[in-house]
Amino acid sequence: MALRKKKISPAKKLRRKPEVIRAQVLAAIERLKNNAPENTELRAELIRGKLRFNEGNVIIESGVGRSTLNGPTYADLKEQIKNTKEELARNPKTKVKSVTQSQQTIKDLEQELNVHVEQVKSHWVNVDRLEYELRELGRSTARYKLDTERYKTLLTEAKFSISNLKAEISELKGQGSNVVEF
Repeated sequence: MALRKKKISPAKKLRRKPEVIRAQVLAAIERLKNNAPENTELRAELIRGKLRFNEGNVIIESGVGRSTLNGPTYADLKEQIKNTKEELARNPKTKVKSVTQSQQTIKDLEQELNVHVEQVKSHWVNVDRLEYELRELGRSTARYKLDTERYKTLLTEAKFSISNLKAEISELKGQGSNVVEF
């Protein structure tokens, strides 16, 4: 089953007057010559340094249909676009700039960001190293605590042995044997 297109009466079609279209195209030519497009896609191209002056971009900037300039009504506008394009190619001062102030600012900020990122990375390395050293110190402290407890136990045993030896010595002295004290 084929779908039929709905017919729109000529009264309902929105048609712009040729004077309005002409004014839109001329304004678009001037904006593109002055590197000040209103269209967001063309502004993005300008920022990237990729904006070119050509018929397609003039049509996009003006907001008219692609086939609008193809008829004989606007032949003079088509010629003006061609002449402006050639003029811009000959005169480098009016050519679309590839690097704008915004791009330079962005590059500067990116460099500054990279410096800060490197500083943060070095701090991360320092933090990682300090965490490792802290863990090692914790392990050493645990070893020293174990050693201290072991030495305290050995010292207590040694004191006990000394007191036992002293008791034996005094017992032997009381029995009259020749025991030398230290």
